[in-house]
Amino acid sequence: ASDTVVIGGPVGSDFRDRAVSAPVLVDGRRVGQVYVVFYSDEAVTAPQLGASWFLAAGTIAALAAIVTAIIVTRLLTRPLIDLSDAAASFADGDRDARAATEAPGELGKLGRAFNEMADQVTSSEQARRRVSADIAHELRTPLTVLQAGLEELRDGLVPADPSTLSALHDQAVRLGRVVNDLSELAHAESPSLLLSRERLDLADLASDALLVWRPRIEDAGMTLETSLHMGTMVLVDPDRMSQVVTNLLSNAVRYSSVGDRITVTVRGEGDHAVLSVADTGPGISADDIPHVLARSYRGADQQTTPGSGIGLAVVSALVQAHGGDVHITSQVGEGTTVTVRVPRAR
Repeated sequence: ASDTVVIGGPVGSDFRDRAVSAPVLVDGRRVGQVYVVFYSDEAVTAPQLGASWFLAAGTIAALAAIVTAIIVTRLLTRPLIDLSDAAASFADGDRDARAATEAPGELGKLGRAFNEMADQVTSSEQARRRVSADIAHELRTPLTVLQAGLEELRDGLVPADPSTLSALHDQAVRLGRVVNDLSELAHAESPSLLLSRERLDLADLASDALLVWRPRIEDAGMTLETSLHMGTMVLVDPDRMSQVVTNLLSNAVRYSSVGDRITVTVRGEGDHAVLSVADTGPGISADDIPHVLARSYRGADQQTTPGSGIGLAVVSALVQAHGGDVHITSQVGEGTTVTVRVPRAR
């Protein structure tokens, strides 16, 4: 019979309002009815049950939304908090403080921008400290000699003859040269160095510099040889590259003696233009070669040679600014060759 109870007990009329029912279908045909009766002190109707389920679902959805909002908020604010902490630490003197850069979108860009700014500030401070150290190192000796000489003159310990005054004048000239060299080095190493590039022949540029230096070299009793391959085109700042050639020639003359030979070569080598200045001077020891391009470095056997020891550091800084490099080869007793390579103009 259609009203036969298969499982459980019959549902009386008193419990119909507490029951939830659903048909049992087989191949689309209704073969029975299932009743679920809620027994409690208070009757639970189908609408009330639906409301309960709706409330529960709404509560779960609200909790999920809150949790999601908290997570998203943390993801968005964490990079800002990290950036704020990094900025505060940097302002307090921690020059290693950096912001996280793995944040998505604009927050990541902001972190990277802060880090680039911090790197530039740190680099500028390091450059300023290096200049201060160079000034103290380079000015100490001539100032000491000048002070001692003037004190001797004041106290009447030495006569104020031309020889004494000439020696003091030489120290004053050296002071001026050191200050000028330091100024050039600071400018060459500055991140804000601007290059007014022009397409020109490196051989022509070297030839122009040699017009000034050839008489000086010959007057010093040295021999000048050149091998300038015309048409070696480069894209460089003519003033800065002239300074490179001048410093190389000055360095070669300073460390050479009467009878030595200085050779200037310009040639093309693949994608690069090559300028080399070689001398047959005393050479540089193997221990000193790795440090020659360092600021104010002078080997033990060069301490009595006039000069600040900054010229090659300026050369290195200017050549690097042009995208090139400097290489030094030398043997004690045979001489030194300084080779500059810069990209050729296309």
